[in-house]
Amino acid sequence: AEAAKPPKPAAPSVLAAALTQEEPKEQLPPAPPGQLACAGSLDWVTVGGSATADEQTNLYRLHRIATPAQVRVVASGPSARHVIAIDTQGRAWSWGRNCSGQLGHGDEEARALPARIAGVKGAEAAACGRHHTLLLAGGAVMACGKNSAGQLGIGEVGGTRSKLRKVSSSWAKGPVAGVAAGAEYSVACSAAGQVASWGHPQYGQLGHGTDGEYIAKQGKVDYSYELAPKVVEFGESVECEELACGNNHTVARTREGAVYTWGFGGYSRLGHGGGANEMRPRKLAELDGTAAKSSARMIRAGAACCFAVTFKGSTLFWGKTKQTGEPTIRPTMVSDLCASLTATRTASTAIRPANNAGLRTATVGGCATSARGTPTRPSPPT
Repeated sequence: AEAAKPPKPAAPSVLAAALTQEEPKEQLPPAPPGQLACAGSLDWVTVGGSATADEQTNLYRLHRIATPAQVRVVASGPSARHVIAIDTQGRAWSWGRNCSGQLGHGDEEARALPARIAGVKGAEAAACGRHHTLLLAGGAVMACGKNSAGQLGIGEVGGTRSKLRKVSSSWAKGPVAGVAAGAEYSVACSAAGQVASWGHPQYGQLGHGTDGEYIAKQGKVDYSYELAPKVVEFGESVECEELACGNNHTVARTREGAVYTWGFGGYSRLGHGGGANEMRPRKLAELDGTAAKSSARMIRAGAACCFAVTFKGSTLFWGKTKQTGEPTIRPTMVSDLCASLTATRTASTAIRPANNAGLRTATVGGCATSARGTPTRPSPPT
């Protein structure tokens, strides 16, 4: 996108200049904390269809999104065309595609700008699937959007729900502490470290030991969806603290820093050295939680890849981010991967914040990237 001349140059903004790869020519005023920035396609309805880039409205650099409050959490997903933001007061905001009511406003009209979701208080976390949304508030999970595979977890399948519905937490010992969403399935973890999943089981992404496949009739294969949260068995005493989902694979991090993956294994996105699907959680040999360098403190998942940051500060990657080239079959330090690149850039370009516009968190959707920034003391870009 940097090399291509954008068909519709966007107006410059303070945060856009602060977050470009090139250093600004003059010192910019500090950006207020909790601001959002976005880059990518903004045609929420057409993205992913037959429309070309020239026919869409695209932002080729990060630009600030006007929000009426400071943002604490921003969530999207590799297959999502919508975004959820949570402000410092625990209110939830949503925008983007809304063809299945995934924005939670009681209708199916797309929103170009953040709109507050009515009735939500004390929101803590959120997750976005392809056409559904999970929202965590007060230790309980709520869901809205498409329910074609039972991904809402409300005990029934089919149709859409444009208003948030409560998901049963009877499986959890204590409050629910985290949520994540794949394309057509959902996972959650409790404060006690349990993990539960529901929705589409096709590739084993639910972790229940099966892909749910059965013969519906001659020549037709169907799947047994999980319509309500079901506890995932790890085969050993495990307390999970963080979850992440690709389209059809799941990643879990324990309190000790061990990382487990399961689900669709294509392009080695599970990190076990091959492309086989895993029907149950399987621990990564390189991230077994036994030492600082092999213990993760953060995990993230893309459509066909995963990242982990260790307690030693290293970033590990496995899987694939583009259609060409070979996948990275096991967790590998990003510095090792960068060292093997040729003069032609084939890796993502780092976004260099100016000294007064530090990035705190970022999330990548199916068509756009959102980042949350806050001022930091002068320091070298990393």
